[in-house]
Amino acid sequence: MLAALLLAANTHLRALDLPHPTTTAVLEATRATRSRAYELRDQLLAQLSSLDRPPGRPATPVIERPTDVTASSSREALRYLIDHPGAVSRNGQRRYYSDGFRCFALAQCERHPELNVEIIAEAIDVPATTLREWLGAGAATPEQSSSSASMPEPIAPVASDAKKNRAHAGRDRRSPGPDGAGRVAHLARSFHRIL
Repeated sequence: MLAALLLAANTHLRALDLPHPTTTAVLEATRATRSRAYELRDQLLAQLSSLDRPPGRPATPVIERPTDVTASSSREALRYLIDHPGAVSRNGQRRYYSDGFRCFALAQCERHPELNVEIIAEAIDVPATTLREWLGAGAATPEQSSSSASMPEPIAPVASDAKKNRAHAGRDRRSPGPDGAGRVAHLARSFHRIL
């Protein structure tokens, strides 16, 4: 290998008109055969071009977004949200997602394994970190995600909710209570206590 390195250097030394040893002197000093030294020299010179890179970090590759797949996922997410009002809600800066929507999002990841998480998250408008957490938590099995993607599971009333329903049965229906916006907020709080 040393003979190949010296022969490669000789090529450049000659080109720059600098002092250099003869090929015979290199081969005698390194005890290498001529054919093997030239073979390795050619391989070494071929590799040199791959080592020459511009300074700084390599450019971040641009991720191509397959528009037909992402557009389809976006339409499916919109359709899901229209068919399941309340599947995603917001309180200030924080979003709350139903179990059915989580299963829908995981089903999108299973359906499109060729896409990375960031692309799917952008298509269905869920933060990529949130989608990664759902994937890591194993929030749904394939059987659950396929059935939940079409229809969310019903929420079973909690015993305390049943008591509240009886207590508020005589209340004015227009006031927020367990049967209105208050029930949605209560369910959201209960759901997040479970998590």
